[in-house]
Amino acid sequence: KQHIDWNDTKNVLIYLGNNIYPAGMPDEGSKDYASAKTVFDYQLSVVQDKNAKAFFVPGNNDWKRGKTGGLEQVRNEWRYVNSLQLPNVQVLPANGCPGPVDIQVGDKVVIVFMDSQWWLQKGERAGVESNCDFKTEEEVIAALNDIIGTYTDKLILLATHHSFYPNGKQSHYKNLISQVEEIMKKHSNVIQAAGHDQNL
Repeated sequence: KQHIDWNDTKNVLIYLGNNIYPAGMPDEGSKDYASAKTVFDYQLSVVQDKNAKAFFVPGNNDWKRGKTGGLEQVRNEWRYVNSLQLPNVQVLPANGCPGPVDIQVGDKVVIVFMDSQWWLQKGERAGVESNCDFKTEEEVIAALNDIIGTYTDKLILLATHHSFYPNGKQSHYKNLISQVEEIMKKHSNVIQAAGHDQNL
């Protein structure tokens, strides 16, 4: 907080998931709501009433650790941020959708947000019945390929919760990794930032 000018519009803060530990944003009437809100509000306070932007990427804890009800928890987080009407703060991808979502930052950088827990979530997740821009795994990969192909002259930061170099992930996530790696092989301007392993 103290060493960065958060009034500088060029500064961007990305929270790479597990924003509300240990199990996301419960319903407003829940006994855990106040403590979850306190945790999240502290993170928001860094850029509240400032000019810098902040983006929150959902993680497995925000999805209720992958358990039933996770979609609603991650949507609660998204709705809470929207209710604050802060012009410089967003949860991306929005509303439990998988992404990808591209945001240009300055002239040289594009941040692409993807919700990696969407791939790992057991049970309910936003899909073909949703209003997401991309509703299936095939659509997500095609969109990512299109976005990366569009910005060949920019540095692309792929922001997710889970790394694309993990160990022991489920087979369908390994399928995502292999497809993303194929895309990245064709483009040397793409780097990834992930928070799950706490090592970027």
